[in-house]
Amino acid sequence: MEQNYKNIYAIIAFLGREGLLEQIYNVHEDFFIYSIADDPEDAKPKGLFICEGSDFRAEYLDEAINSGACCYISEQKYENGTPAIIVNDIGEAVRKVREFVTES
Repeated sequence: MEQNYKNIYAIIAFLGREGLLEQIYNVHEDFFIYSIADDPEDAKPKGLFICEGSDFRAEYLDEAINSGACCYISEQKYENGTPAIIVNDIGEAVRKVREFVTES
């Protein structure tokens, strides 16, 4: 599926309108998101990494960042200085962000 690029502030505003946004951290400038991944092996530069699942470990986020992910979305904050979007329902937020990013 082809993805359109969206800037981080557009994604944040969208999540706010949807009632899913809790907090943002370390987002000090606008940048574009070029990919979305939920597996550290699939993380790409300038990508959004999804932190979810009962088996998720902070090491996965570290691996994704080392692969170039520039931001993450999660229900909890990780203390690593990476730009973060904290939401109240990760499953719903990810579904909606994927739809938002792929719409024209």
